Amino acid sequence: MKIRLTVVMLVTSGLTVFSGNIFSEYKAEPCDIEFKGLHKCNLKQGDLSMSAELVTRKLADDEKLLESITITRNGIKHQLKISPDTTFLEGDIGYISFDDINFDGIPDAAITTSFGTPNLYLDYWVYVTKAKHYKKIGNYSRFKLDPVSKTVSTITKINAANYKKVRYKWNKYDLITTSR
Repeated sequence: MKIRLTVVMLVTSGLTVFSGNIFSEYKAEPCDIEFKGLHKCNLKQGDLSMSAELVTRKLADDEKLLESITITRNGIKHQLKISPDTTFLEGDIGYISFDDINFDGIPDAAITTSFGTPNLYLDYWVYVTKAKHYKKIGNYSRFKLDPVSKTVSTITKINAANYKKVRYKWNKYDLITTSR
């Protein structure tokens, strides 16, 4: 039984059902970031080709400032500024993600901006297809995506006993808080 469940989960993990239609969800494996650099970060799906390059500045032998991420999308480069004062210490581990966070079928971009803390924060951008650019959504705790309701939620640890959960919905390319 356990083996069958695992196989079903693997087979269905790349598909999402919405309004009776099955569509391919952009849920790529995240690209690991380590102090020594970014591991290979590419996404190729159909006629879409994406890659990411991290731009850093050395602050000390064991500390780097994360300045920006360059996303190359079908040959066009997009420079995305990372939240100010995001530093990376030797031993820290983070990632870059191309998940479709606004459920439009187009991969977006995110990068971790907190390391060694109880809450994982990321800078998020959505790709605006008509304008062919990325729009920064902001810095949030890690998104939990619900493609059926097309909502995003975050859970943030406030202290040892309390958590704050916030749920958002999309209004085109903007997040609107629906509940706290």
